[in-house]
Amino acid sequence: MKTLSISSTFLLCIFLLACSSQKVTEKEEDKLTHYTIEEFYNNINYSGGYFSHDESKLLVSSNATGIYNLYALHTDGSRIDTLSNNEDESWFAESYFPNDDRILFSADKGGNEISHIYLLDTDENVTDLTPAENEKASFIGWNKDLKSFKYTSNKRDPQFFDIYEMDIENFDSKMIFENNTGGNPSGISDDHKYVAINKPITTSINELIIVEVETGEQTKISPENPTASYGAQEFSADNKSLLYTTNEGSEFTYLSKFDLASGESEKVVETEWDVWYANFS
Repeated sequence: MKTLSISSTFLLCIFLLACSSQKVTEKEEDKLTHYTIEEFYNNINYSGGYFSHDESKLLVSSNATGIYNLYALHTDGSRIDTLSNNEDESWFAESYFPNDDRILFSADKGGNEISHIYLLDTDENVTDLTPAENEKASFIGWNKDLKSFKYTSNKRDPQFFDIYEMDIENFDSKMIFENNTGGNPSGISDDHKYVAINKPITTSINELIIVEVETGEQTKISPENPTASYGAQEFSADNKSLLYTTNEGSEFTYLSKFDLASGESEKVVETEWDVWYANFS
């Protein structure tokens, strides 16, 4: 899926970077536009950016009303459709369905952070697809055949997030990876043979491992005692490699590729700023 994200956080980053640069001259100062803190906090946030099956619409979440709701931006620029009008619960866009205008979104109840995955159909009916009371579920993505999607859930054990697959014909789900690693799944290959696991050590240091689903064998991508951040991005379409980001030995985060057969890593993109995320076209 193609994504788009616009955030006031990005504007703050630009402002902080400007403050840290060389002193602004009086002439340059005259050219700057000044904003009040109230104006800054009134910035509208947009997230998501998922195209409909015919690419005529873009599904986003926005807090334009003070709380996050769902909107469809028509790609010809003609209009914006309001898809929800909640006043109490935030709804966050996840995806359009592959072949129609039904929508997947996530939401919790009263800010309890126990998010579920919901279906919004074209008649505005809402169905909770992960209805277990204390189940926290997160959408991962669609399978290659576009007949089912993958998601994580802790309904088996509150301490562990397993990976499930849900058929969109009857909305039955089955577990495809039982996670007992002590870490969090951050990707699964299209053939369901490999899972990337992130194990936090501190807020900025973590382990990244690959688990072979059938055997449970684990392969570490990060070193034995990591001193950096590692993030799984996406398995390749041929299921032979994993893209991941890390700042190991560098001031900036760069993109690398891990070969599943050889166990070797190679840098793919490194530059003088952070690579935040990457996926295959």
